Amino acid sequence: MSQPGDTRQRILEAATRIIVERGIGGLRVRAIARAVGIREGSIYNHYAGRDQIIRAIFEQAGAGMSPIGETLDLERTPKEQLHLAGEEIGTRGLAGFLAASGEHLLEHFARNPDSLRLIRAILSARFHDASARQAYEEVFRRDMRRALEAIFHLAAQQGLLRDAVRPLDLAELGLAGFEMALADTFADGGPERFGAPIRKLMETLGALAAS
Repeated sequence: MSQPGDTRQRILEAATRIIVERGIGGLRVRAIARAVGIREGSIYNHYAGRDQIIRAIFEQAGAGMSPIGETLDLERTPKEQLHLAGEEIGTRGLAGFLAASGEHLLEHFARNPDSLRLIRAILSARFHDASARQAYEEVFRRDMRRALEAIFHLAAQQGLLRDAVRPLDLAELGLAGFEMALADTFADGGPERFGAPIRKLMETLGALAAS
């Protein structure tokens, strides 16, 4: 018999496949239930509805792309993860850490090509789906911004950030650059096409931030 946690994950996996294959407009509770092999009403034992499923997918997608990905250990607390990231910044320097984070992101997409398709679908859906737009701003973009800002705060604490540069501004710039890099791959190309703009973005952030 499936455990509740197993069913929750199966629901997320099925919903993710639907978004990747049909776009967010094709995401319906009935379609998810059919894909999982459970009754439609059973979905509500695990999620309040479509909106909560979308938010959970966005949270999961963002976690896989954390800028502290190389030091990320899901068994550690966020404070411990940031401590490890601080040590990495101290060892590699900010530019080196950002470059390594960019490579981690590219490796993540290379190992999980559906992740790139999902992120594209997420970015596209925010323009025409209210639930996706809200989840994107309140979950995916918020979490990415916080993680980036935390990295730049750590660099500032180690004297590696220009005095005139604010961590939040750099985080916003990083997010905007990430979205632009993804937009370049919408029509054609996979992770390999994504590589050049992401590496350039990390290089630019490092140059702007470095003291």
